Amino acid sequence: MAETSDRYTVADVLMQALVDGGVTHCFVNTGTDYPALIEGWAKARARGRRLPEIVVCPHEVVAVSAAHGMAALTGRPAAVFVHVDVGTQNLGGGLHNAARGRVPLFLFAGASPFTQEGERPGSRDHYIQFLQDVPDQRGIVRQYVKWDYELRTGANVAAVVFRALQIAASPPAGPVYLMAAREVLEEPAAPGRAEPVGWPPTAPSALAPDGVRTLADAVAGARFPVVVTSYLGRSPAAVEALVALSERWGVGVLESRPQYVNFPADHPHHLGYDSEIAGALADADLVLVVDADVPWIPAGERPRPDARVFHVDQDPLKERIPLWYFPAQGVFRADAGVALAQVRDALADRAVPSTVAARKAALAERHRRVRAAWAPRGAGVAGALDPAWVLEQIGRWVDPETVVVNEAVTQAEAVSRYLPRRVPGTWLASGGSSLGWGSGAALGAKLARPDRPVVLVSGDGSYLFGNPAAVHWTARRYGVPYLTVILNNRGWGAVKGAVLAVHPDGEAARSGTFWAGFDAPGDWAGVAALAGGALARTVRRPEELEAAWAAAWDALRAGRAAVLDVQVTPVEDPGRRPA
Repeated sequence: MAETSDRYTVADVLMQALVDGGVTHCFVNTGTDYPALIEGWAKARARGRRLPEIVVCPHEVVAVSAAHGMAALTGRPAAVFVHVDVGTQNLGGGLHNAARGRVPLFLFAGASPFTQEGERPGSRDHYIQFLQDVPDQRGIVRQYVKWDYELRTGANVAAVVFRALQIAASPPAGPVYLMAAREVLEEPAAPGRAEPVGWPPTAPSALAPDGVRTLADAVAGARFPVVVTSYLGRSPAAVEALVALSERWGVGVLESRPQYVNFPADHPHHLGYDSEIAGALADADLVLVVDADVPWIPAGERPRPDARVFHVDQDPLKERIPLWYFPAQGVFRADAGVALAQVRDALADRAVPSTVAARKAALAERHRRVRAAWAPRGAGVAGALDPAWVLEQIGRWVDPETVVVNEAVTQAEAVSRYLPRRVPGTWLASGGSSLGWGSGAALGAKLARPDRPVVLVSGDGSYLFGNPAAVHWTARRYGVPYLTVILNNRGWGAVKGAVLAVHPDGEAARSGTFWAGFDAPGDWAGVAALAGGALARTVRRPEELEAAWAAAWDALRAGRAAVLDVQVTPVEDPGRRPA
């Protein structure tokens, strides 16, 4: 018999609470635990009730990475809906990335029904629901989320959702996880709108007065001060304050695996990236570590013995990383934007020493020398193009407003060098170490910034981990065109690099065999074309790159995604491998 009543359920309250809490998109991969939710979405559409935009993703890595890309650009939580324990497990590395990247995500999963003889609406009616009943579904994610909970009643759904969003967005931000069984989602509930006004995220924290004085005195008295950062650019106010402090006091800035635009890359006080940090540490007498997980690698580089080191971060002790220490004279738990503005303002009335002018000139000269040293050696040969040359060419064609998503792994620093960004909100990297993030993140970034071009630079390994068939199917369905540039070295360069770092003269190095090369690579661009109608181009020769780029840009303007598979120097040389 057809349903005749407009029955309002817990599932409806859940969705209304997300709307009221400011969630605009739900990236979903549904299953047999979703009847109440799907029926609620259908009723909402039929009756004109507001919903977040429902973006169906054929794989969970696409859903969680797209939500990550959107939330990182907007600063607001995005939602991910997955299927019971198995969908939760498929979040996998994407959840690691969101946790390490401090990205606010609302994760929701269904749960196996808790009745099996028809006692309640939503009771078990399929054999898989017995298999999906696990002792601790929430335990799958507990190491990676700030909060987890199971809805047990419809009486407090809105409060639970608002609390989840509040925790997700409070610094340091991160993912939260909520689950509910079918019977709970099917419970009748009273319609009504709840206001989340009593559930704001915690306010950004400031330096105590003593901390402000300590840092201001350190900057004013330094001979060569530098800032090392990775993600202060999540706050445009922090970028503005750092630029002002640098320009008045001659402070150099270095970026360690940047996740955002932290400082304009073309600024004369920008001293480079990971490869330049050791040299700067050897000269600096003051090092301010601001929002960085790994400011340098202690086994090979560290500040000079007489340098003063201070650390400012929302989480300066990295309490969720068991082994982590970077000794410092002062450690301050504070928001970077607030703290840097406090130091800037504390120094506003102080006279700038005459020596600062010479320091600014030295910083500009150092900036020039660093950039000159980055010049590519040449284009390379067919099928083994030089990645630096490829990226330098692309950097000439990318405009300042384009959002660049970086998952190039072994070439990540080269992407920073040759596609320099200066506008906040035009650069994203994951903050974690699980590959396959970039494609979904580019999709989410384009949804968040539909007026801007989005370019993903990816290795072939990370491109494959990202499930390209699923992500390009999703991009076509929702009209989200972006450009992917694959630096295709036919293998896992990071694996080869790790072996050479530990065994530089070992047998693997002598034979050139690392079990990390793909001797017969597939048509990776063609996967996107077949699954999502993307423009596909393979670039083997230097003279092919510009035309392929132009064709890709024409495709984007026509609303079509594009993938350029650029054949760079391979990980392994098949000619050197033993038979």
